[in-house]
Amino acid sequence: MQQGYRPPQSGDNPPRSRRTQRYRQPGDPANPQPPKDGFPDHERSVYQPGQYSKQIDLQSLNSNSYTTESSKKPAKRKRVSWWSVVVVLALVIGLIGIGSTYAPNSQPAADSLTASPTNTPTVAQAVIIVTNAPVTNYTATPNPISQTYSSETVGQKNAVSTAKSYLAVSSFSHQGLIEQLEYERFSHSDAVYGTDHCGADWNEQALKSAKSYLSVTAFSYSGLKDQLEYEGFTTKQAQYGVDRCEANWNEQAAKSAKSYLDLMTFSRDGLIEQLEYEGYTHSQAVYGATANGY
Repeated sequence: MQQGYRPPQSGDNPPRSRRTQRYRQPGDPANPQPPKDGFPDHERSVYQPGQYSKQIDLQSLNSNSYTTESSKKPAKRKRVSWWSVVVVLALVIGLIGIGSTYAPNSQPAADSLTASPTNTPTVAQAVIIVTNAPVTNYTATPNPISQTYSSETVGQKNAVSTAKSYLAVSSFSHQGLIEQLEYERFSHSDAVYGTDHCGADWNEQALKSAKSYLSVTAFSYSGLKDQLEYEGFTTKQAQYGVDRCEANWNEQAAKSAKSYLDLMTFSRDGLIEQLEYEGYTHSQAVYGATANGY
């Protein structure tokens, strides 16, 4: 038997691993000292102290104790997210607020519920109150303007637009505006439709026409009334315009006399007769002749 070798005894600890026992070789020290870290020299290069983050329990290995219960981690408890709790609380508070708002209008079924000591309805009461809250039904009111023009043709719409454009520039009677639209190549039916729906006040149109005539030439009361009727205004419309045109008929007679004298010569009596023929009264005709030197 080689020196320094001691065969294993029955009381020795079992070998650490299944590696083959290394016997003393020539050149080894006679009395080798056991390594301090528990590893033989030929294994120290493989297993260095601190090489692994987890230290090996030699006592456990020597006693063949491979229990792994201590290495098991306890099961983690499932945590409840804080924002889910906030959402639930917000919903409950909202239902309570809605219930307090609609409580006076609730049905008898909701009134029969027993309130809490603080007079705050529970979630179930709030749900019932909201469910039984009255619902207001709104009925749309039809637009009369859209109904009036919903069946208009293109020609009718254009006739209405053209009639309004003419009235914005000049004054027309009902008949005169129809004739003007027909002159613009609208059909008779479209021209009548456009005139009827242009929104004109024909009395005011007669008044505007009377003032427009007086701004150009002189007229007597009856002469201006006849001119308006000739333009298509009715007798009442023409009367309305003449009565409200604020004309000075004496001054109108003087203007008419001057206009006649610019064209030809007249005697005093002949000028007065001509003015009376134009519709002036005798006194108005005398005023006109006198104003021009007679």
